[in-house]
Amino acid sequence: MKLLQLSLATIMAMGTILVAEDSLSDAFKNGTLNGELKAYYYNRVAYNGVYDDAHKLDGDIINFGIKLDYETAAFYNFKVGLGVQTSNAPWVDTEGKEAYGTTPGRGLQDMWGSGAVLSQAYLSYTASKTTIKVGRQYIDMPLIGSAPSRLTVESFQGATIISNEIPNTTLMAAYVNRFQGWTDGEGNIADFQRLGNNVDYAYALAVVNKSLTNTTLTASFGQLDNTFDMMYADAKYDGKAAAFTYNAAIQYGNVNYDNSSANDAYFYGVKVGLGIANFNTYIAYAQIKDGDAWWGTAGSGTIPLIYTSSVVLSGQYAESKQYAIDANYLIKEIGLLVGARYMNIDYTVSADTADITSVYAGITFDKALKGLGATIAYEDESHDTNKVADRKELWFRGSYKF
Repeated sequence: MKLLQLSLATIMAMGTILVAEDSLSDAFKNGTLNGELKAYYYNRVAYNGVYDDAHKLDGDIINFGIKLDYETAAFYNFKVGLGVQTSNAPWVDTEGKEAYGTTPGRGLQDMWGSGAVLSQAYLSYTASKTTIKVGRQYIDMPLIGSAPSRLTVESFQGATIISNEIPNTTLMAAYVNRFQGWTDGEGNIADFQRLGNNVDYAYALAVVNKSLTNTTLTASFGQLDNTFDMMYADAKYDGKAAAFTYNAAIQYGNVNYDNSSANDAYFYGVKVGLGIANFNTYIAYAQIKDGDAWWGTAGSGTIPLIYTSSVVLSGQYAESKQYAIDANYLIKEIGLLVGARYMNIDYTVSADTADITSVYAGITFDKALKGLGATIAYEDESHDTNKVADRKELWFRGSYKF
């Protein structure tokens, strides 16, 4: 890990590490350990290239995993962090492997992968309200991050800076040169590897500002080596009037390729919502122009979440016009959220139309069961002409955080 070695050497040369065995020992003794036990079940009915029974994928998979993260207490403003993840699918059969790990298509390499990986191994330094972190680490920022939908959390090797020195403003920067995905496509949990063929690095810059009342402004710019650069921006407003809550948001993103033969692309979306008591609803519209672009800098979570996204397969970036409507209700007494969403996609190039219907629920326990939670979602996607893209998906995700 050249970046980590370089940073350690630089810090030591500056004379900022002062060895004090008792204090260093206390830093490790007083560190924090966070863990999560996970049990995920997915079922998928889809097609692998041809709309007939011979190419129909109908498989399920149940995955168990443990995620452990440890961070020392501060020692002269330094901290060390370590994180381990495990994944295991003990009862997976051929159909499950085809649907969630080995067959190219919608389920490529996303769940079937057993083993353990050292996802975090970093050194951080905090001065005032700015933290620098170098090494393997989880990153959650616009254009570099992990999608939360799979059991294994994606991780990155590199350096990040997060600063809150400016009032109501968060500044973020990340540079990464290696990446740990979900699986390796051959039945094992993923390990760290290059970002792609002939790709040595990716970086992203972001700013989040909340200076305006009830308003959050976000802007980000990123680049993947000499392949493309990308920007994303959004503005969100949340208000309240009497018993009602309301919100509005707009978003924009684009991708510009260094290679003139590749198609640049952009998208925009708008969203408005209304709530009363524990009931909330929203409507959203989005348009994607030239959907051949790769909408992400590093990691699956780097893809901006379009406001019209469905519950399960969030974000469809084929050139199209899309709209969505969602309604949900929170039963506060038991921490249960139930909802339904409808999404329509009018594809520009293929002249196809898709209807996606989702129902979902999530529960978060309290008191004696604090830390325990679960979500379940079912989604049905139907196409008018491109029937090979039809699918049905059921997801259950349960976890206990401690």
